[in-house]
Amino acid sequence: PKMDCPPPPPPQKFLSSQPPLSDKQIVGLREQALIAGLNLVMQARISTNVAHSVIDARNIQMFERNSEEWVRFTIYNPETKEPHVLERKRLRFQTVQTATSANPDRRPVVEIRFTIGKLSQRGEFVLADRSDSEFPILIGRNLLRDVMLVDVSGNNLAPLQRADDSAAKN
Repeated sequence: PKMDCPPPPPPQKFLSSQPPLSDKQIVGLREQALIAGLNLVMQARISTNVAHSVIDARNIQMFERNSEEWVRFTIYNPETKEPHVLERKRLRFQTVQTATSANPDRRPVVEIRFTIGKLSQRGEFVLADRSDSEFPILIGRNLLRDVMLVDVSGNNLAPLQRADDSAAKN
């Protein structure tokens, strides 16, 4: 017996000229990240196969404030090597297995506000010494999810938009 198939549906047309995912920041494998409050730009490596984002921090010290655990750490300006000492409430510890050590490290996790392209957000970063890495910041899935799309074919796809740029031009 011959089967009657309905005709295929007409191709979908998007009413908008914008791509459907235009609310997300498109990023490449390398981007510039602006650390809020410090006016400090650092190279960030975007990595979809890393779960947790990491920032290069030295002199990491735990201390207590109002019976809560806090962390004091130093971030260095990549160009001037100027140190910036930050204090943040410790959110938790992240257990990290390193290639150089048989025992996993427990590293503090803090919240840092940062900007990549038009996207400005608070993010959780593991504090670790990344002085031997080309990239002081590693952006992992915890910060990419729902807000960034990674185009692995490009670099610096998200031009840095500083909040004070428009004020400087007027």
